[in-house]
Amino acid sequence: MRSVRVFLSFCCALVLAAGCGGGGDGGSGPQPDPCSLTVTAPEAAATFRSGDPVNIRWDHTGDAAMVSIELWQDGARAGIISAGTDNDGFFPWTADVMGGAGGDFSILITALDSDGCTATSGVFSIANTAACDLVFDGVILPDTTFVEGDILPITWQSHDTLGGIDLQLWHGHLNPQLVGVIAEDTADDGEFLWSVDSFNYPAHEVVTDPSVYWVKLMADGIPGCEDGTPDFTISDANLCQVDIWMSPTQGAYALGDTVTIGYTINETEPGETVKIRLYAGADMVPGSFITPPGGELPADSTEPYQWVVTDYGVVSGTSNYRIRIIKTNDPYCWGESNNFAINE
Repeated sequence: MRSVRVFLSFCCALVLAAGCGGGGDGGSGPQPDPCSLTVTAPEAAATFRSGDPVNIRWDHTGDAAMVSIELWQDGARAGIISAGTDNDGFFPWTADVMGGAGGDFSILITALDSDGCTATSGVFSIANTAACDLVFDGVILPDTTFVEGDILPITWQSHDTLGGIDLQLWHGHLNPQLVGVIAEDTADDGEFLWSVDSFNYPAHEVVTDPSVYWVKLMADGIPGCEDGTPDFTISDANLCQVDIWMSPTQGAYALGDTVTIGYTINETEPGETVKIRLYAGADMVPGSFITPPGGELPADSTEPYQWVVTDYGVVSGTSNYRIRIIKTNDPYCWGESNNFAINE
């Protein structure tokens, strides 16, 4: 019996010396985690434009030191974002369709020197705004005059917009002035029928060259992607005109003085109203509704309004105050008084 125990002890010693399995070399230490990658950003359904900053992020296990990052679209590689970068879970990228058209894309990350270790992001969108182009392709002959209410077809060709077009009426070129908004984010379908409107633009009555009206076309949300029509003239015999008078008429008033404000408007409809506000230079004085807060006055009123002079605690000592009367339902219809000062 003793000889058997000695033999077993000897065998156990050999097994321990040789390793588990009676002679294998696998060792008994911890095994490394297998390679795995999981893309966490960009998220599925995210939207970007060409040039937007995009943070590509991923989780990873294993000992792969480097990864490649590729942009894919419709099952094909659109381009290589990075042929090799540290497997640290982060890569800053500037959104780019990599020469393709805008649309739905995904990110493929592949661990280098680790076969089969890849991960793909959810599908996200990139709008190819870097290639945005917008061109007016209608015809406006030289010296064309449009009468208020005429229908002017505004037509254009475009590509790589975000699907919306803004249309604005402008006046002049050396010192161009925005006259009014014709349409905002209208469908990029190549045509908009505009009922010509002068927007009661005050300068319309005093411009020396009334032929320099033009329409600016802009791809909504894409600065610089724009075009303009040829110049034309607008004839508007029914411009809104607001006349204001103040009594007493003087170049300066003191805080607390009572001033009578009267006005007439050449075009009004029953029920239309106006608001009265104080301006300092070209800027509206905050909180300066001279009419009661939220209140309005009849546009056809023949009763003057009594104003107790105040500068509303904002501007003091200027000689460039003005009273402006604004038609509530047509903010382009307004008129203002001469300049005056408000003294403490």
